[in-house]
Amino acid sequence: MVLLIEAVEPSWVHATLDGTEIKEALLQAGESIRWEAKEKFALTVGNAGGVRLFLDGRELGSLGPSGKVVRREIVAQR
Repeated sequence: MVLLIEAVEPSWVHATLDGTEIKEALLQAGESIRWEAKEKFALTVGNAGGVRLFLDGRELGSLGPSGKVVRREIVAQR
């Protein structure tokens, strides 16, 4: 699974990949980050409306309104 996170507003992202690898990023508008996992991403996004998510090239949109902290798991489809 490839997760692309694009910032449209400043936002921070914390992710646990496959339950073990921890990643963090502070993104400014226009920046993006790409992470890979086999099974799942556990995300905490500091500005849910400030990012757009793409999983394997398919847009997932934002996770919520601007300014809200959101936790979400993205799991591989079988």
